[in-house]
Amino acid sequence: MTRTLIAELALILRILFRQPGFWVPTVLFPAMLYGFFGANMAAAGGMGAYAMASFAVYAVVGVGFYQFGVTVAQDRENPFTVWQRTLPGHAAAPWIARVAAALLFVLVAVALVLVAAWLIAGVTLSVESYARLGGACALAAIPAVLMGTALGSVASSRAAVPLANLLFL
Repeated sequence: MTRTLIAELALILRILFRQPGFWVPTVLFPAMLYGFFGANMAAAGGMGAYAMASFAVYAVVGVGFYQFGVTVAQDRENPFTVWQRTLPGHAAAPWIARVAAALLFVLVAVALVLVAAWLIAGVTLSVESYARLGGACALAAIPAVLMGTALGSVASSRAAVPLANLLFL
């Protein structure tokens, strides 16, 4: 299963990276929102670390749950995915690979929020605090991605966006 899993992960990452219209806004949006709103909160007083952590968690939920939940629903109706399910191999490999790819995108989005907070508002934390924030975001990403994958697995591509909005907001 390891070779199949690596091949599935490489395939999913290749498909996603060939669509910059998907992944660039997906990972940049939380940092961009921080630049618009979070930096103002940080400048208003001692709220810099709080704003940075809040937008990092937003990146986890927004990217992990919303974006990948909708993507799973859209991919389920793709003829390539339907064909791919008929191939021999472990049935869990595509799902594990999709979750791993989503976790990678979540961590990139969180890292961009942290960099934006440092560059725009000058927010700095101790190494221990960065590690705790990163660990909390990584742990929170697992259920967010799994919930998004579950939503995408049961909803149609047209229903996934409104359902994700309803649950997300």
